[in-house]
Amino acid sequence: MAGESQDGDTAEGEDRLAEEPDVCEGSQEPEHQLSGEEGSSEGEGGEDLAASTDRMSLKEEKIEEDTSTVDQSPKESMDDLFKLCFQCAMKKSLKPTDLPVLTSAFYKLHMVKFCPADKHLDVKKTSFKKLSKFLKEMEKAGYIKVKELSKGVESITEMKKDHPELRYVKPPEGAGVMEATPAETSDSQYHPPRITEMLSFNAAVLPLVKELGMQKGSAVTGSELRNIINEYVRKNNLQDEKNKSKVTLDPLLASIVLNKGENDITQLRWDDLTSRIAGKMQNVFKVEFQGQPPIIRKGKMEEITLNVFQRGSNKKVTTVDNLDVFGLDLKEFAHEIQIAIQCSCTVSQSSSNKMQVVIQGNQIAFVADLLTGKIPFILCQ
Repeated sequence: MAGESQDGDTAEGEDRLAEEPDVCEGSQEPEHQLSGEEGSSEGEGGEDLAASTDRMSLKEEKIEEDTSTVDQSPKESMDDLFKLCFQCAMKKSLKPTDLPVLTSAFYKLHMVKFCPADKHLDVKKTSFKKLSKFLKEMEKAGYIKVKELSKGVESITEMKKDHPELRYVKPPEGAGVMEATPAETSDSQYHPPRITEMLSFNAAVLPLVKELGMQKGSAVTGSELRNIINEYVRKNNLQDEKNKSKVTLDPLLASIVLNKGENDITQLRWDDLTSRIAGKMQNVFKVEFQGQPPIIRKGKMEEITLNVFQRGSNKKVTTVDNLDVFGLDLKEFAHEIQIAIQCSCTVSQSSSNKMQVVIQGNQIAFVADLLTGKIPFILCQ
């Protein structure tokens, strides 16, 4: 009977197991106490497991560190450097009064100086490949507006100084030049010369100013000459009291201004007197470049002339004449234009045997803006 009962219990147990399909073998372990060697073995296993877990944790941290310090690709790195230098230029260098500014001049004058000394800005190593494409992206981002003010030449015409992304921008460590000093700016940037038309005293007019310490060859402006004449007339009481617009000629003035057959003229109007004296003097002009002593040149000032000619198969060229009169180095000038607008530019002899600059395409607007200082221009270093 005992055996039957055992078999019955076994059968009932098997039935109960069959009724519990959710319990899998090994899914639960009965609770029991370990003693002796079993407890010791389990303790050592626990320590090994903890040590293994610590090692795994350290490996994971190391992997995370390695991942965080993975270098960017060269293109991504140069893209970031380009953008940072651009942002620094916008925040620290470029001013609204500088606009419009040629894009190439913006890059050279405002961006490059924020590049760290141990690095080199190279647009060809960016994903943009060209400065124009990079600036177009900055335009889309709302920093600037770029326009083609003359054919083939782009300029930045507007800037957003309060762009939100500029708020926390700081120059990178090791930037070569944080702020351009006035001396550096004047040395590297082209400034148009100051041209002043003047009149030089010769033997015929010198007696009028000899008492003032003037010498033959001394030059004065038109307004200075009028002041000299006014002072002479006042000092010698030569103004007609009844008609203030006329001056009575004394022997000295008469010897200077009267021509043959005019001995009967005793008075002249102020403007006539001044123009006659000026007509007896020699035309000269003074050329002043920033940081250089003035140059006096004889003769009437020649104008810089710009012309566009069509040559060959519908190709246009721009010629610039008389630059050398103003002390400009033609070869240097041509080289800088070639760099600025990426076109052929040479120096050749004109039909009048004078040297002229010849530029590919119609570049009159660009050259005019350049010479009048509307476009900042960097001279070769």
